[in-house]
Amino acid sequence: MNIYHKLDDIKMNDIMFYKPTVNKIAHYMYFYKVAYNIETFVLNTLLIEVDIKDILVTKDNNMYKVSIVIDDAFLNKIKDVENALLTKMNQLINKQIVLSCYKFLLIHKNIYTYNEYPTNIKLFLRISGIWESDTQIGLTTKLFIHQP
Repeated sequence: MNIYHKLDDIKMNDIMFYKPTVNKIAHYMYFYKVAYNIETFVLNTLLIEVDIKDILVTKDNNMYKVSIVIDDAFLNKIKDVENALLTKMNQLINKQIVLSCYKFLLIHKNIYTYNEYPTNIKLFLRISGIWESDTQIGLTTKLFIHQP
């Protein structure tokens, strides 16, 4: 089961991190899994609905290409959330903060391809934890699209 949130509904004080594990990606040392406490249960990932500014659909060789433009206000909010999460962790480990999620969303071209004309498109950002290298920390995230 997945539970998604609006970015404004996330309570930073309810976010915790598990003890570090050795990261499976070689150039990172550790991975800290996120835990989000919601009253009667704890989620092990944050799933955030991305605010979409515009969706452009073009037809190309019987395929539909969808370009998604993320809302600027959402980008600024996710930058603040990412900075707050990393600052919270940085009180314990004192490394350089890398805003990798914000930078990815800012420069990544969100283009998806469908066989049929897409409707009711939603974009989600999953935050699963924090990676740590010798000198830096950043969020581990994944962006995915949902079309019912």
